[in-house]
Amino acid sequence: MKFFAAIATLLFATLAAAQTPAFTDCATGPTDFALSSFSVSQHPLCINQNFCFTAVGQLAAPITQGANITLYGRYLGRVLYLENHDLCALSAAQGNPCPVPAAVSSTSSVTACILAKPTPLV
Repeated sequence: MKFFAAIATLLFATLAAAQTPAFTDCATGPTDFALSSFSVSQHPLCINQNFCFTAVGQLAAPITQGANITLYGRYLGRVLYLENHDLCALSAAQGNPCPVPAAVSSTSSVTACILAKPTPLV
């Protein structure tokens, strides 16, 4: 889903910056989760420490079992970090088990905390 690609892009843009950058939604088309803000705690990210991200926006479709998020990082156009996670497991660990209902008429928030592992190279 484009939602997960948008989150991963924003997450690693934050990782690469010395300061937390202003939020920019770089989705190229319609998404299931139109982001209005994105934040990362534990900045800068540290290997073998947890970090959390929060995405806020309009959720057009529910997040259901089997939803995954792929985190990737690029430097100078080259992918240096790639990791997949079960989004429902991450959400359940924060007390919000799947399905997370769509809320087109209101703002939704998704928070997940992940261990920053030593960089898996692609």
